[in-house]
Amino acid sequence: MTTRATNRATHSVLLDSQRRVLERIASGAPLAETLDTLVRLVEEQAEGMRCAVLLADSAQQSLSFVAAPSIPEDYKTGIAPYLRIAPNNGACGTAAFLREPVYTEDTGTDALWEDCRDIATACAQSGPLRFSETTMPFSERLRCITARRGCHRPNTSN
Repeated sequence: MTTRATNRATHSVLLDSQRRVLERIASGAPLAETLDTLVRLVEEQAEGMRCAVLLADSAQQSLSFVAAPSIPEDYKTGIAPYLRIAPNNGACGTAAFLREPVYTEDTGTDALWEDCRDIATACAQSGPLRFSETTMPFSERLRCITARRGCHRPNTSN
């Protein structure tokens, strides 16, 4: 396949994805369904990516998952008490507080995860998980999108 054909195919897939999200909006689907569709489409386009969208409560004090189809339920349940909007409170809480992106390379060492490090790394059999996390606030209620590149155990053989 030529570069031009690959670009055309990628463009077609992205347009189809956009159409599916717009159809959800046009049909009056609940916000959670529309965001779930959007998250699944992002995950389809970026192999190994696990994404989530969180909403702020009406008091602007804490966040909760609204769309996170690939995030394990035990993680969502365990991390929920730590989703306060505050400085130094994980990537999401900090980003929502600062209203700017926050990046975490390794929850095992990042100071933002100190209070909830065990939960953030719980899906590993041993040792911390490594991933990139981008958290971006973008409105009063829809506070952050989290994108996690596939988790893997750090290489400890060196």
